[in-house]
Amino acid sequence: MTWEIKDEGGDTHDWQGLQPLHRDALTLPLSLRFRDEQMANIRQGFIPPAMEYKWFCYFEGETLHLYRSWTGSKAAEVLFVRDSEGWWLASRMRLSLDPDHFGWSLEEAKSIIESEIAFYAAGQVPADGFAQMLQTASQAGYFGSPSVVHELLFPFFHCLLCKGVAPHIEGIPARSVADVVEENKRVTRAISRQTGEVHGLEAWRTAEQLGKALIHYFELDEGWHAGEDLAFTLSEGLAAVGIQVSEVILAFIHAPSPTLDGLIQYLKVIQDFVVSVMMGTNSAYYPDLVLADFSWARRNEFAAQGRAMSHARAGEEDVE
Repeated sequence: MTWEIKDEGGDTHDWQGLQPLHRDALTLPLSLRFRDEQMANIRQGFIPPAMEYKWFCYFEGETLHLYRSWTGSKAAEVLFVRDSEGWWLASRMRLSLDPDHFGWSLEEAKSIIESEIAFYAAGQVPADGFAQMLQTASQAGYFGSPSVVHELLFPFFHCLLCKGVAPHIEGIPARSVADVVEENKRVTRAISRQTGEVHGLEAWRTAEQLGKALIHYFELDEGWHAGEDLAFTLSEGLAAVGIQVSEVILAFIHAPSPTLDGLIQYLKVIQDFVVSVMMGTNSAYYPDLVLADFSWARRNEFAAQGRAMSHARAGEEDVE
């Protein structure tokens, strides 16, 4: 088998032994956006120049087909569409769940495929994303791990809880607005890559990707955030989370026979939603929902959903 890069786009004739997508395939939403020149690079596909490069892909119609080059196993199909602003949008992908070839969680798979597409868009020869992901994911502070993002956000949510509840319930440590602001700054700095607290998913942690998701799902003013960097949007997004949590706590305080445990459990659900937005997986776990949907009145509905999602993610994190 020869290994080469071709100037024109690749197709199924450029690689041997290609297999169809496994019958156990899952459709996941994506939200990567590309300019015309980036899309032109993606349409070229990728033919590995050496055995060290373990991906082969070609573009057909409006779909990018990605394979593991050594086995011919199909990893994913990514659909591209034009959005209303003239960008090319990677809107969704069909992902292989074949356990014999792809032992990945949804977060890992999404990050791997997005990283590969980002390399193609830049017109670069990609390193092996799968091997890189295994190495990166094994390091502490990997942003593609839900538990890492939960741990990052927990002090922020705990501070919000204490600030709202301490004046009404004895034994809860008092927290001030200044404390909440400091937690906001800490999380913002970490996610916007101002510190080394977390790493990974760098292609996602940008104003164009994560920033757009925060504006949409936290219902921030799009005009106000136009041209701003990710840190600004993160800070404003976390402030919106703080307002929503404060409203939930206020409703809890005025509810008949409220229980602190019930409030804590519901705040965990809200935190779970926020984590999923930060990671870009909320469309799979909480489709069509925005931050404002998580009111105290809907706590029972979302608490049940949150338990189901926690069990699903726990299963994913066990995948080696």
